[in-house]
Amino acid sequence: MYYVGIDGGGTTSDFIVLDESGKLLIAYQSGPTNIHSHGFDEVYRNLEVGMKELLKDLDVSRDQIMVTLASAGVDQEKDIEAYDHIFTKLNYKNVLVVNDGIGALSAGTQGQDGIIVIAGTGSIVFGKKDKVIKRIGGWGHILGDEGSAYKIAIEAIKSAIHYSEGYGKESTLYKALAEAIGIHNTEDYIEYIYQSNKSKDQIASLARIVDEQSLNGDLVATEIIKNQAKEISLQVKAMYKRLFKGDEGVKLIMNGSVIKNSKIFYEAFEENLKAFSFDFKFLDSSAALGAAYLGKKQVESEKSIY
Repeated sequence: MYYVGIDGGGTTSDFIVLDESGKLLIAYQSGPTNIHSHGFDEVYRNLEVGMKELLKDLDVSRDQIMVTLASAGVDQEKDIEAYDHIFTKLNYKNVLVVNDGIGALSAGTQGQDGIIVIAGTGSIVFGKKDKVIKRIGGWGHILGDEGSAYKIAIEAIKSAIHYSEGYGKESTLYKALAEAIGIHNTEDYIEYIYQSNKSKDQIASLARIVDEQSLNGDLVATEIIKNQAKEISLQVKAMYKRLFKGDEGVKLIMNGSVIKNSKIFYEAFEENLKAFSFDFKFLDSSAALGAAYLGKKQVESEKSIY
């Protein structure tokens, strides 16, 4: 049996194949395969090309291929069915489709149990224990995204509005934000958020300014970052209690621009979890590899991970 892992991104997609021993044989990159951001036909073409290029030098039947695709936004049965339909048309029968967070967790733990926290533009926490997979957060910028760059940016803008209206704390953060986005008064902040058609990514990019001001000693910026680190650490604690309880040495995989790049955020996050027996590790491999591990584990167990 050969194990294909796909990290189905919105810009590019990574494909890898492992042999029976788990050795990486081939890697390939195609166009986007996120069905939420691209149409069915485009995703079909990119998966068709990716699979063809990946396997063209392997003399193996499709029955001997286990395909696992990990993609953002795979949250409901209808998402899985859409991908299953594509792979059925491509004549692949052994297929597993999961959220990319689960693929990243598997990559960090090499298919073993653990927890992953992703704190980037958005945020989410996944945990896996034996055949049980749980999720906390990841409900988008309106209902969730605690500890994300977007949430840090919004809290900074809210604090700037409070200060401009006379009841917020004095801070160098406000001037830095105003200069970055051309703000002159409170009404400009309202227009920036509600009327300027700024994307989630554009707003989230302001988190970098908050981090810079925090490193320069600004107390308001530091408080915002530490509060968001605490919020997402609460989700990690909840996941630990839900799945692991008294287990020792649980692997905690960390990924995303905020937790990887903000020293203050990471230190506060780790401090909030010091009472737990976590083995902290930054993700350093592709979700495609994690996806292949999941497929291999499923074949070996002959049961669904769900």
